[in-house]
Amino acid sequence: MWYVKHFEELSTRELYEIYRLRSQVFVVEQACAYPDIDETDLTAIHLFYRTDRIIAYARLYPEAESVKIGRIVVPSELRGTGLGKELVSRSIALAQRYDKPILISAQEYLDGFYRRMGFIRTSEVYLEDDIPHQDMVYHGPVLGINETKNLREVTMEDKRKNTVDPVDHENKKIKDAEDYIEHDQVDKDTPERKTDVMKDNRKQVSAEIVRTELGEELKDKGC
Repeated sequence: MWYVKHFEELSTRELYEIYRLRSQVFVVEQACAYPDIDETDLTAIHLFYRTDRIIAYARLYPEAESVKIGRIVVPSELRGTGLGKELVSRSIALAQRYDKPILISAQEYLDGFYRRMGFIRTSEVYLEDDIPHQDMVYHGPVLGINETKNLREVTMEDKRKNTVDPVDHENKKIKDAEDYIEHDQVDKDTPERKTDVMKDNRKQVSAEIVRTELGEELKDKGC
């Protein structure tokens, strides 16, 4: 299930799994000793996919003139499955609600991947923590979102602002839709209804058999 949360909404378990995944890839796998945990986590929006553990993660942090997407990560065993593409696409869709340029600092070897996702390069290659990076800005369509309308975002109402938080606004729309569907289906899945549906299906099958047999009989008679 996909989640979007502010820092104060993360459970202790979720925070642990986020830091474990990030350190597993950015520190251990890439052999790069750098301070992965920083103050940006406190104000960022955290997007992640969780089954029995978190297996995809990115954070977004709106600034005065732009929205930045960072810490985009999927474990090595799940790369090539489309999960990374889905993660970036959902990150873009979420960032677009702020109506600002969407920026990333991408590792150079992922240039082709991000170009296919609609980003273009805006800087020369530079070293960040001894890893080649380049600045990129989103300049194309959102690709790879299979069921964005079913994205379940879990946030609290931001009482510190007088303006509507785009994340909270989208959560309300999703919650209203879920409530409508749930209430609309209350009486539709009863045992009685299921029995009626099965009877209707059997009648349709029987009618089809009769039509087929009748057609064969008329054909044999030359009709």
